[in-house]
Amino acid sequence: MTSAFSHIAIPIDLKIAGRKNSIPWRLLFLAMFLSVALLCSRYSRLFLSKSKVVFFFSFVSMVSHIFLDALTNGGLGVAVFWTFDSERYFLPWRVIEVSPISVSRFLVNGVVRF
Repeated sequence: MTSAFSHIAIPIDLKIAGRKNSIPWRLLFLAMFLSVALLCSRYSRLFLSKSKVVFFFSFVSMVSHIFLDALTNGGLGVAVFWTFDSERYFLPWRVIEVSPISVSRFLVNGVVRF
């Protein structure tokens, strides 16, 4: 099930798969919450990394978020081009159960559902 918590799995996997210290922790936290990869690479010194690394890591994290949302079985679809077009999209395979939005439905017996 896709949720606000599971979207961070891709950047974490990229960090684990990379060479030791190739992705600084600051960059990992950025990628978990980012939306614009090119803008992030402009501030690569802040993230203690090369601009190419910041761009790639941020871009893959952002695209994975869109991809995972498009695989869910609920909602109105993903507004991939929302600044230019209001059309919403799903992928042909909608195999991921959508996460409940309300806190009470998200928690089952006081435990977070993933």
